[in-house]
Amino acid sequence: MSSMSKAKIAAYRALALRRYQHEVLATVTSQRRVLLCGGLAGLSVFVAPLVLHALAIVLALLLTSVGAIINYFTYFPELTEAVPALDAGNFRSVFAPIFTEAPLLIYAVASGMALALLRRWQNRRRAVTKSVHAPRPQLPLFALCYVVTLGGLLYFGLFRSVYPEPVAWRVIVTVVPLMTLAVAWFVLVTWQYAYRNWLDLLASSTDRRKAADVVAREDLRWRAEAP
Repeated sequence: MSSMSKAKIAAYRALALRRYQHEVLATVTSQRRVLLCGGLAGLSVFVAPLVLHALAIVLALLLTSVGAIINYFTYFPELTEAVPALDAGNFRSVFAPIFTEAPLLIYAVASGMALALLRRWQNRRRAVTKSVHAPRPQLPLFALCYVVTLGGLLYFGLFRSVYPEPVAWRVIVTVVPLMTLAVAWFVLVTWQYAYRNWLDLLASSTDRRKAADVVAREDLRWRAEAP
């Protein structure tokens, strides 16, 4: 790693060491725990859009209540027509895909496990526990995330008949690969955040102690090398 890159990391030492601790924790912990945390992170990715949808409905319900109160005092019929007509049934239906889309849910969990195994294999191959400056390329992880995200979108398009029949293949060939880039970025960011938090929650005390010792060693090395 170049001196410029090392200086840039040193400027954010606390943040870099905190992220490095998660990498070390994901490397030293058992493969069973890695699979468990990766699967739970995949489940979190599946549930995250549903939670965002639920929040949007809650805001819409609040808007409906505010509109009803304003209309009660001022009586603007056009305001009543502009406010969406929602009830609690709309909120409950948000989480229906957890049951109606069980194959996609299983696919998300399995994909999360695959991403966790790839991250663990990368860290072990590059001996990430030996130095905070060990390279941890994101491109292979993003490539796998892109593949599994594309598979999920094709599932909706081909097996759930989301795409219109006459333009199905044209849309799949042109629009879907480009749209998958944005979706895969969201999936990867959400998965990494959830994976780190599940690791923190489920890691054993021995694994935490090992990761803390490695981070403390790197912090001392950084301070010794500082001018």
